[in-house]
Amino acid sequence: MGTKYIQVPFLKELGFVLKMQEPELVNEMRRLAIVKPYERGKLSSGKAANCTVYRT
Repeated sequence: MGTKYIQVPFLKELGFVLKMQEPELVNEMRRLAIVKPYERGKLSSGKAANCTVYRT
């Protein structure tokens, strides 16, 4: 399975409003990109587990 990348524009203030530093915000967005389709029944738990990629 290959890796695809997407760019998500967001306001600079978003991290401030959410009280997150940029690396933490990026990881949260990555997490939610997997969690939301799982919650909606669009992604199985096994596929979701295989899709997780976190960077610190």
